[in-house]
Amino acid sequence: MWIPPSLGGDYERLLKALLNNPFLGGGGGGVPPRTHLDASSDPMLASIRVVTSLIGLVSLKEAASRLKESPAKKDLLGSINSSIAADIDDICPPWPWPGPPPWVLAIVSTLVFAANTVHEGGLRTAIQDVATQVLARSLETGQKGEGA
Repeated sequence: MWIPPSLGGDYERLLKALLNNPFLGGGGGGVPPRTHLDASSDPMLASIRVVTSLIGLVSLKEAASRLKESPAKKDLLGSINSSIAADIDDICPPWPWPGPPPWVLAIVSTLVFAANTVHEGGLRTAIQDVATQVLARSLETGQKGEGA
């Protein structure tokens, strides 16, 4: 089989090179380079994922609040509020004192930063409110966990 010189000119040499290329899953040995970000092993990436989810829910809530009054609107807003509350519960487990867990501080500061990048109005206020809820919930669970 003819192989162009730009690819090595030799089929067997090209095949060996491809099979030993770690980017192609070959047996080149060693640890392949990191090709993606893994939020499960990086707390900062995990907190960014949580912040993104919360901002998405707050944005959805803002859009839903502009719908005309109906049972569907009430159900949707209730569902969004439940999702926000569930996320806050997940973020704020009981934690030994002093202070809230480090990821809570990262999440709250990122939410406040994100809120301050948005023009004044309902969305900005809603993001700030969620940041306050996260911090308040963390303080409550910390105080409850203090005696445990």
